[in-house]
Parts: sequence; C-alpha cells; structure tokens
Amino acid sequence: MFLTSLRSPEAHPLSGTIHDYARRGGCMLSVLARILFVLVLAVTLASCSAIAGIFKAGFWVGIVLAVIIVVALFALFGRRG
Repeated sequence: MFLTSLRSPEAHPLSGTIHDYARRGGCMLSVLARILFVLVLAVTLASCSAIAGIFKAGFWVGIVLAVIIVVALFALFGRRG
C-alpha cells in the first residue's frame, strides 16, 4: 500500500505521465517558454542580419576610402617625381 501511494499522481505533483501533467495545466509554461524562445530567436537573428548589413556597408565604405586615399597619394607624390 505504501508503494502504490508513492506512484499515484496525487502523491507528488510531478509524478505520472506527461499527458497527466498536461491535463493539469503543466504545459502552459512550456508553451509560454516556446513562444518566448521563438521571439528571442527572431529578434536575435534580425539583429544579426541588421549588423551584417551595417558591416557590409562599412566594409565597402572602407574600401572606397582606401582607394581614394591611395589615388590621392599617387596624385600628390606622382606630380613631384
């Protein structure tokens, strides 16, 4: 009798199958956790793509500035030689 009372769903709030847990409303936290995870993941990935776009733009600005500086240096020192 003692062992059967330990195995009954009333003995412990987390005992029983996952279906018993879901019937008692236990999956609501899981659903909220999943929604939160998806939202955090979506914001993070959107932020990553935005930052990637900024770095791509910065990369091309850096290349253009480097070309302008090299051309200016050749123009400046090319006249003296």
